[in-house]
Amino acid sequence: MMVARRRGYGIFLLGAIVAGLALAGAFLLSSTAAPTSSSHTMRRDLAGTRSQAGSASIKVSRSSEQPAEKPREQPSGSGSAIYEPCGSLTPCNQDALDSILEGAEKMAGHRYLAGEAIDTDSNTASLYLVAGTPENIINEIETKYSNVHVLASASHTLSALRKLENEIAVDAPALQASGVAVRSIAPTLDGHLQIGVANDVGVAAAVLESRYGADWIRVVKADVIQF
Repeated sequence: MMVARRRGYGIFLLGAIVAGLALAGAFLLSSTAAPTSSSHTMRRDLAGTRSQAGSASIKVSRSSEQPAEKPREQPSGSGSAIYEPCGSLTPCNQDALDSILEGAEKMAGHRYLAGEAIDTDSNTASLYLVAGTPENIINEIETKYSNVHVLASASHTLSALRKLENEIAVDAPALQASGVAVRSIAPTLDGHLQIGVANDVGVAAAVLESRYGADWIRVVKADVIQF
């Protein structure tokens, strides 16, 4: 009987130990799960806090942005369109006058043409021809182009003056050696070549006139080379 009692007590004791282990395991499981849940909660709260902080910083940044500056108006002046309504830096009628002169020059021909000029203010053009141009050519030009004035009194044609201009340009080194410093050469509307020199005008004129003819050239003072 005593043995029997000892077995029952052992069984009871073993059951108590198992129950205690089960309770301890449950406690450990519950204590382990709780921090995990708490950790997730803290992470979510922290993430939410960061999200709110980021959103708030973006809102502050946007509210502090300066409004876009309006483009400044360009002041009117030489850089803007001078002539209206064509919006060009040259007079609106200049191209038309140039075109008219081209037609008038073709009618006159190189045989009579000495030069041309335009006046945009009066919307007119002037055609310079050599003396002795036939009257019928002059009349035809003025009839076709009412705003072209024909003046037939030039001494030499433009083509002849250009030929002489090239000759003098080639002779410039030789002229320099002889004491004539040529600086510019350009035809005039009255049918002559205007020659600019750096040295004494009287001395240079004597040399140039004797070489090219007094009726062809006009000598003036000039310091800047322009040819």
